[in-house]
Amino acid sequence: LFRQIADMAPFQEDAGLTSMAVDCLAQAPDGALWIGTDNGLYVFDGFRIRRETLPTGAGTGITDLQTDRFNRLWVATDTGLYLRSEDAKGTHWSAIVDPQGVGLDVLGKQRVAIDEHGAVFAMDRHSRIWTISVPPTLPAKVVAGRMAMPSYEPYAGAYDADGGPLRAIGSALWFGCGHGVCRWLDGQ
Repeated sequence: LFRQIADMAPFQEDAGLTSMAVDCLAQAPDGALWIGTDNGLYVFDGFRIRRETLPTGAGTGITDLQTDRFNRLWVATDTGLYLRSEDAKGTHWSAIVDPQGVGLDVLGKQRVAIDEHGAVFAMDRHSRIWTISVPPTLPAKVVAGRMAMPSYEPYAGAYDADGGPLRAIGSALWFGCGHGVCRWLDGQ
């Protein structure tokens, strides 16, 4: 007979987390644990939790977090998608926008994915999938491009079955689509 003992150490207000409603987590390559709540973004450095300042207009509800191999943080909020990066000059935020300059409306959990090559994908509230290429010098706004995909309809009587979640597994992009799960591989 084998058993495991879980060491449960709660990190709450006394550690710096002022919202107990944790919606998503992401661990960065540098070891930082990012915590998304309905009341903002927090980071745990292994010792304490501190609240991270979000860019103006980002809202406070965090719906999805992803980190990439460049130690950047992708943050979906109740108002859009943002990219956080750091360099010797400090922290920088960029809004992710469509070609018309409108903020990419990514709402819901598991709507941002990063594949094995570092390509970033996001599904908006209309179930359109976007690709995001980040230039070497991070601008205030990063323009996303819409993937050319065939449209699909939700099945009769479905509620919110038209899209999501979105995951990159290997070189394939998997996502919820009209009649179940779809796989996008090599443009098909």
